[in-house]
Formats: sequence, structure tokens, C-alpha cells
Amino acid sequence: MQVPSILKVPSLTRLLQGAALGAIATMIVGFNWGGWSLESTATKRVDEASRAAVVAVLAPICVDKFQHSADATNNFVELKKVST
Repeated sequence: MQVPSILKVPSLTRLLQGAALGAIATMIVGFNWGGWSLESTATKRVDEASRAAVVAVLAPICVDKFQHSADATNNFVELKKVST
């Protein structure tokens, strides 16, 4: 089998093409399956996690205060009337 002449001689063009394709393949694999993320995506995830943590910590305190308020029964009836 004859090898084309372009493959016989090492060339800078082939080296650069291989490096570019390797970099693109690395980025595709890294962002899709490697767990890499952009700064904006990481910031969104941190904001969502911090909000969820605050709600998880403060919700029991709010429920306790609501239940121990003087007018809890009437407040609960009014709260049920409000649409979520």
C-alpha cells in the first residue's frame, strides 16, 4: 500500500492541525463529561445552593414562630386561601 507523499514528510501544518483537533476534542470531552464549567455556570450553581441552604435553615424557625403566634389558627386559614 502506497502512503501519500504528504504523510511521508513531517510538516508543520500537520502538526498544527493535529494540535488544534486535539485541543477541540479535549474541550468537548471536558465540558460534556469531565465536569468542567464556565465561571457564570459555577456562579449560578453557588447562588442556588446558598439560597437553598438559607431556606433549609430558616424554614423550621419560621414555622415555629408561626405556630407560637397569638393568632396562628386564623393566620393559617388566611394562608390557605392564598394561591401558591
